Amino acid sequence: MLRFEEIRVGVKDKIPFFVITLICLSSIIVNGQDEDKVEIYFFYSKTCPHCAQEKPFLQELERRYPRLKVNYLVVSENRELLLELCKSHNTSPAGVPRTFIGDKVFIGYSPQECDLIWYQGYLAYLGCPNQIENEVRQLMNLSATISKGDAMKSSMNDPLVINLTLKNKDAIANVFLRDDVYLVAWWTPERIKSKLNYPNVLVTIDAKTGDILKSEIPDTKISGILKPPLSETNYV
Repeated sequence: MLRFEEIRVGVKDKIPFFVITLICLSSIIVNGQDEDKVEIYFFYSKTCPHCAQEKPFLQELERRYPRLKVNYLVVSENRELLLELCKSHNTSPAGVPRTFIGDKVFIGYSPQECDLIWYQGYLAYLGCPNQIENEVRQLMNLSATISKGDAMKSSMNDPLVINLTLKNKDAIANVFLRDDVYLVAWWTPERIKSKLNYPNVLVTIDAKTGDILKSEIPDTKISGILKPPLSETNYV
C-alpha cells in the first residue's frame, strides 16, 4: 500500500506529500535540462526570403536536438545585441540571415548542402544545412573530430594564408575532409573567375588536433578540390 503524508493548504484543500515531492523533483529535472541547453542566435528580417528558408530548418533542428535553443531575433528590433555579438565574434553586422553558433558566424542561407565556405568580405561562413548542423553538433560535443570551422580557423595562422588575405580582402575558402586530414583551399575572386581549377593556397590540417601539417601554392588541379561559388545571391 502506498503511504504518504498530507500537507494542509487550506481549510478544505489537501495535497498528498508524495505529489509535492514529485513536483519538486520535476522542477529539479527541468532546471537541470535548462542549464544544459545550447543556445544559438538567428538574426533575420521579416522581408528576407533567405531568412524565411532558414527559420523552419532551425525549428526542425530544435525538434531533433532537445538541448538546442534557437533565439529568433528580428534584426531591426535587436540591433544592439547584434552589434555586441559581432564585436565579440570579430565579424561584420552586414547582411541577413546571420547565425551565431558558438564562436562561428554564418551569413546567408542556401537550402542545398555545401562545403564550408568562408567569405572574407563578410568575415563569416556561408550558411547551409549540413554546415550549420555540424556546428550545432560540435557545440554539443557530438563530433569526434575538430569541425571544418576549426580547420578553417587553424589555416588562417599559416603565413601563406595571412599573406593572401592581407592582399585580397575578399578571399574565399572551402574545406574538404580526406581521411584524417582537412584540406583548406583559399581562392581569390579572380582565381574563381579564371579557367584555373586549383586554389591560390592549399593548407593541410590534422583533423584530430587542428595542427597545420603543410601549406602550398598549387600549380595544377587537385582531385576532389572544387571551386566555391562566387554568387552572393543567398543573403541580403
